[in-house]
Amino acid sequence: MNYLRIKELMKIASVSNTDLAKALDVSAKTASFIINEKTNASYEQLDKIAELLGVDIPDLFVSNRGKGSTLYTQDENDNYVEVGYLRN
Repeated sequence: MNYLRIKELMKIASVSNTDLAKALDVSAKTASFIINEKTNASYEQLDKIAELLGVDIPDLFVSNRGKGSTLYTQDENDNYVEVGYLRN
């Protein structure tokens, strides 16, 4: 099950893998791994991705409000920030 909507949102925003890699300052391979959920993106990377795509960080995740568990990440100040939901 995929929990990220990055690929879908990239198509809508006409953003290429190369555009994403440049925005994140990573290789095209690493960008592809993030898009396909083969590696986890950091909070800072999620923030850059959301900015590039013109959405908020929670919009990067599949929403299942009331149907699962809340997903959190830690920001640079070690505060927990809600970023999405996981299905049960």
